[in-house]
Amino acid sequence: MASKSLADPVKPCGHHGAGRSSSRQAAATRSAPLPDDQFSVELDEDRVGQIEHLAELNRLFTASVETVYHRTVHSETGQPPIERWLGSIPRPLPLPCPADLREAFLWSEFRTVTKTATVSLHGNTYEVDPMLVGMKVELVFDPFDLTEIEVRTSGKTAGEAVPHRVGRNTHPKARRGRRHRRSRPRRLESTT
Repeated sequence: MASKSLADPVKPCGHHGAGRSSSRQAAATRSAPLPDDQFSVELDEDRVGQIEHLAELNRLFTASVETVYHRTVHSETGQPPIERWLGSIPRPLPLPCPADLREAFLWSEFRTVTKTATVSLHGNTYEVDPMLVGMKVELVFDPFDLTEIEVRTSGKTAGEAVPHRVGRNTHPKARRGRRHRRSRPRRLESTT
């Protein structure tokens, strides 16, 4: 049985034309049909009765947007939305430099510097600049190598954290291609 909430699947959510008079809002909606307007026309009562899950409704809406809305010429730009969007992407796509790519995959955690100018991170202790005592700092690190840690305050580099006592070399949640082990091997049952 189909959900009753799907009987009227798409309604304007009120954010289009907020602050306009109702006549101006209606005129704007008529001049620039939204994807939901086109989509609701495609759903007759028989089709709505066949939809049982939100996932199915989302699939139909996505198909409608991709096949109708994105390919319809927009009245103001003179281009279909998909062509306009694809035209704004630089060719060839710019690739990040190795330093930016590395930075994107670093992890960070916040710690308060102790009176002895140290911070701890997962059982390890690091020395930092004594000027940072009492401050909350950001420790930026490669989760697979806890021996090199950059210290930042307010988003700016404040030096390196010098390892004082290191017992763990990797972050506890960092995994290098581990496979899940079964508690015991499965036995093959004999057929004889």
